[in-house]
Amino acid sequence: MNLLTLPSQLPIARYRFTFQPDTEFVLPPYAASTLRGIFGHALLNTVCTCWEPSQDGVHPADCPYSHIFATPYNDKLPGSRKHHPPQPYVIETPFKQQLQIYPAGSDYQFQIVLIGGARHMLPLIKAVFEYAFKKGIARQNVRCSLKNLEVETPDGWQGILEHGIIPLHPNTISLPQHFPSDVSIQLLTPLTIRHDKKVMKAGQLTESMFLRQAIRDISAIATTHWEHPLEGRFQELIRATELVRGKKIFI
Repeated sequence: MNLLTLPSQLPIARYRFTFQPDTEFVLPPYAASTLRGIFGHALLNTVCTCWEPSQDGVHPADCPYSHIFATPYNDKLPGSRKHHPPQPYVIETPFKQQLQIYPAGSDYQFQIVLIGGARHMLPLIKAVFEYAFKKGIARQNVRCSLKNLEVETPDGWQGILEHGIIPLHPNTISLPQHFPSDVSIQLLTPLTIRHDKKVMKAGQLTESMFLRQAIRDISAIATTHWEHPLEGRFQELIRATELVRGKKIFI
């Protein structure tokens, strides 16, 4: 029974950037937050169309910075999510628990997932990352040049740069027609989930808590960034999470 009426094609695309550093540089563990800061500052410096920042630091909805990086207040979302809507991108970096060292001339790769209308801003996002990496990143202020840009397809990664230009390409993902009855979930990066206003610690997080949060996040993303919000039987779906049992839960 399909309690969450997802379409067969979702407006989501995953891209992989490959940069080459001029000299050796070092990144900290969980470098996605570092890269997010680099991305945000570069967006402010290059694409923000505001004459001056507002007193509360909020950018209007028609500012490209707001559209990509800082989604504004959305009264269609429930509760506190109105003030903290989901962003239309996710930055994914190699999972490392120690410092990451990249020699000169090596490949530094990271991925970015774009959701909804943000997919159509890929040329601007590419230009922003190129600006940031040419200016210099990390504490060493190392300059890097863009080597490749790829999109993930059912057949693997496909290069999409043609003489520096991004041509038309598939930018949706297709859901499978059949889903397995058993799944395995690994939490590789820090995760914060609150239950009854308390942050769940290791050993406290249950399958139901995790799945309920996933349902809320998917609904918020669709409401904020997809052309059509989801129309699912959410109460039935939430009740169904109580029936899910795992052999081992999130250590």
